[in-house]
Amino acid sequence: MFVLGTGSHILVLLLYVDDIILTGSSTTLLLSFISTLSNQFTMKDLGDLHYFLGLQVTCTPTGIFLSHQKYAADLLHKFHLHTTNLLPLLLLLAVPYP
Repeated sequence: MFVLGTGSHILVLLLYVDDIILTGSSTTLLLSFISTLSNQFTMKDLGDLHYFLGLQVTCTPTGIFLSHQKYAADLLHKFHLHTTNLLPLLLLLAVPYP
């Protein structure tokens, strides 16, 4: 992860092998940084982020929502568990310690 702060703006770059996520608070700063990277490396803009490292990413007007829903569904299909019957389960979230 690379973080660049310039005055009142911030730029964040996440890099994993050959995948890059780039975000920031200034469109001008983002475009400038993308131009600099493009001069040094071959890059392709894949558009809005939807999936990264097994995480499903949903952008809303109030922020970004991360979920493992697709990853979990893919696992269920892989092991043929998507057709099994559901079982109600009582889960206690807060149990007082004696």
